[in-house]
Amino acid sequence: MYHGERPPLCGLNYFGYDRSFNIRRNYRSKRIIDGFTPRPYDAPWTGIMLQNGKPRCTVTLISKKSTDKQSHWAFTAKHCVHVEDDYDHDDQLFVGSRALNKYNFIFGVHDTRVSTQQVVVRRADQAYLYPEEGLNPKDVALLYFHKPIKFTNYINGLCLPDSEELVDLSELNCFTCGWGATLTSIIPRRASNVLQCIKTEIEPPTPMHRINGDTNSILKIKYKGSAKGDSGGPIFCQRPTTGAQMFLFGLVHGGTSLSSNRYSTGARMTYFSAWAKVLINQRVSCDKDAPSLESCCRFSKC
Repeated sequence: MYHGERPPLCGLNYFGYDRSFNIRRNYRSKRIIDGFTPRPYDAPWTGIMLQNGKPRCTVTLISKKSTDKQSHWAFTAKHCVHVEDDYDHDDQLFVGSRALNKYNFIFGVHDTRVSTQQVVVRRADQAYLYPEEGLNPKDVALLYFHKPIKFTNYINGLCLPDSEELVDLSELNCFTCGWGATLTSIIPRRASNVLQCIKTEIEPPTPMHRINGDTNSILKIKYKGSAKGDSGGPIFCQRPTTGAQMFLFGLVHGGTSLSSNRYSTGARMTYFSAWAKVLINQRVSCDKDAPSLESCCRFSKC
């Protein structure tokens, strides 16, 4: 195993970050149609959420700044953490640590059957749920870990795009990865033990998608691949202006089946990034300057 220096920026892996294309096939997936098993740690921002030791969802570690060396934050799908005792503060839903205590979040893992010194296990302290608006579901949650996840040769955060960023994603190299069930012919479906990836094609939403609500919040995706268990997984793309860096442009959400060999939709992260950055900045301010203020109650006990 290569133990080179940690890349200096978000969205890079630790083996091929000096190349123009930083996701390499290890071998062709037998579980995903047209998919592949990546080389270990080629997608170091991808984590797995376990409930009672079983895969529930994929989680996506992010970097607040390009040069961060650790992160307190990750995205997943809202339905992965939504429970009946969610709390509502000023129209901002969040889930507390007691409700999240039944989940383990694992980073630095490639094969869930193998425990290595690179693996980091965390419990999430809070999850912030994007409030529903309009007709199109907003299946996005932002996880907060009080104890940060340090970036290593095997763990790194994805870059978060700007909310006003206008990018033609159909022209970019985009992928998604996860541990979800992929052999739909097997019942009950079993999650993959090894991380699986698939190249995605992103197209502009059609008029058909507009009946579901605001098209600014969704991605129209064509791919073949995984299924249950991949909710919350990243849809990450390589921009031509930033070299090998990968950016989080989408999130796999509820109801998506990458094995369906058809079009589906995901959450468009440029729509949600401003909301996430406000929460992150507020959390930093409250932790540092005024943790007892009433306005900070969503971030700490008051």
